[in-house]
Parts: sequence; C-alpha cells; structure tokens
Amino acid sequence: MVKSRFATRLLLKKEAVPVRVDCPVSTHLDGEVIGINTMKVTAGISFAIPSDRVSLFLDRSADKQKSWFGESGSKRRYIEVMMLTLTPSIIDELRMRDPSFPDVSHGVLIHRVIVGSPANRAGMKPGEVIIEINGVKVNTSEEIYNAVRTSESLNVVVRRGADLLMLHMTPESTERHQVKYLVRLRNGEL
Repeated sequence: MVKSRFATRLLLKKEAVPVRVDCPVSTHLDGEVIGINTMKVTAGISFAIPSDRVSLFLDRSADKQKSWFGESGSKRRYIEVMMLTLTPSIIDELRMRDPSFPDVSHGVLIHRVIVGSPANRAGMKPGEVIIEINGVKVNTSEEIYNAVRTSESLNVVVRRGADLLMLHMTPESTERHQVKYLVRLRNGEL
C-alpha cells in the first residue's frame, strides 16, 4: 500500500520524484515501477500487485500462449465501447423515460464510446443501438464480442434516432492497444 497526496508525472523518468498512486502503476522515488494498482481505497491509498509477480505472470502467460497457439499467438481484439443488451423490458423502460428512444425491437445499446477507439473513429455515438453486424441480426452483446473476435472488419448497422446508419470499423488487437497505452503513459497523458 502506497500513500501520496502530491502526485506528479514520473513514469519512465530516472530523476527522483514522489510516489504516484493515482495511475495504474505504483512507483518508488526513482520512477521505477514497483506494483500494478488493483484497488483504490481512498484518495492517495491503493493496493498493488508487486511488479515482480506481474512479470512472472506475464512471462508464464506468454509461454502458455506460444505453446497453445504457436509463435503468432491469439490476440484479443476490441472496439472499445460499453454496451447493454436490450431486452423487451429494458426497451419499454427506456421508451417511458425518453420518448425519442429509437424504435427497435432488439439490439445492443451503446452506452459509452472511448475517444480514439475503433468505434469512435467509425463515428459511433452513445445512445445508438447496434441492430446488425456483417449482415447478421444482433440480439446480445455476446454476439458483438464474437464478431469482434472473429472478423477482420465490421459493417455495423446502428439505429441513431429515426435513422439507420452503416458504420465500418476495424477491431484492433490488444498488442497495438498496449503499445498506444505505453506511449500515452510515457508522454504523461495518463
């Protein structure tokens, strides 16, 4: 557990700086990572997994992935949205609260779209309802997860208000996401 009220940008720097706990990693005064934060208790106090344990876990995971899938491995893919499967009762509730809710009988409501994500770049917006992907009717969020995992590109039909729109997006792999994350971390954007 690490405590600090005055956090500064420090990752990937060598000069002495305060401990930072308001980000995904904890560091000591030299800026070296000492743990991955797992739970924030209160402002400035969080629990972390020691970095040596994380390294061991990642090494073992990489070895297992190589043995199961060969050298190329299986990459997880994402479009970075938060979504909700629409059931008839949820649709009724949403229509009662907002009469302008799209006229749909099935689909998945997009609650949040992460800025800079594949979905964001394709033009997806919160409040839209995905009703079809690659020509197949969508009823559950699990069907979207499966399409993201198995398709190189997605043609997504969404209901935006009274309009039907076709959006095209290409899911990204977690490997590319991790590189972008580390660059943002190094640049002090996180």
